[in-house]
Order: sequence, then structure tokens, then C-alpha cells
Amino acid sequence: MGNLHKQAIVPAPPDTVYALVSDMHNAPNFITAIRQITSGPAGVAAVGQRYGAAATFLGKPTNVTLRVVALDPLRRVVIALEGDPAGTLIMNLTPERGGRATRVDLSLDVPSVAGILLGALMGGMLDESLVRLGQAVR
Repeated sequence: MGNLHKQAIVPAPPDTVYALVSDMHNAPNFITAIRQITSGPAGVAAVGQRYGAAATFLGKPTNVTLRVVALDPLRRVVIALEGDPAGTLIMNLTPERGGRATRVDLSLDVPSVAGILLGALMGGMLDESLVRLGQAVR
């Protein structure tokens, strides 16, 4: 099972970061592989909801489903990526700099890919996702 972990300080308070990452319609703004949300409910996300998405993995277009697994307001968002490859994206949020910034701990679990291979294939993608998240909250 492959597990990849990245961390960054985002220059926005946890409520701003949480509002962005808990709205699946914003996924293309912070998940590099997601190009567009193609279906899903409008409004505030709830656990169990599913969203269709057009994505690109390893240069290949694919369709995936994002399923909201957990929402812990201002602290944690967990999204299951249903498709090929299937995986789980976990975002833990921790206030930094007196609440003016947020440490984002991002983990990607992909059972079908070996850990060392996952780092080589998707490490840069997670780094870019964290950069895009920082840009999206400015």
C-alpha cells in the first residue's frame, strides 16, 4: 500500500482554508489532478456525497468520483477518490501564527501503488496541489 505525506503552511486562517477544501466544487483549485467537477450536489458538502470529476493521472484523462468521507469543521477533510487509481486524500488543518495561517498536512493513500512508486509518480503532484491551495486562499 502506498502512502504519501506532504505538509505546507498556507497563508490563511483555518476557517478560510476549510471553507475552500470542504467544498468539492473547489477541488480543481487545490487538487492538481482534477480538471473539472462534472456532477454532484450544490451547496455545502456532507459526508457520503459523491461528485463526478474529470481528471488527469500520469498524463492520461480519466473520470473519477470524489466521495466525502469525513468533515471535521476547521480541522479535517477526507475525500475518497473512486476510480483508477483509487485512493484517499486526507487533509488535516492546524492553526499557525496565532491563527493567521494554517498548517496543512496532506496524505494520499493509494492501496494499488507501492509506496516508493507512489512518491515518484505523485509526489510532485501533491507539492503542486499545496502551492495551488496557497494561491487559492489569497
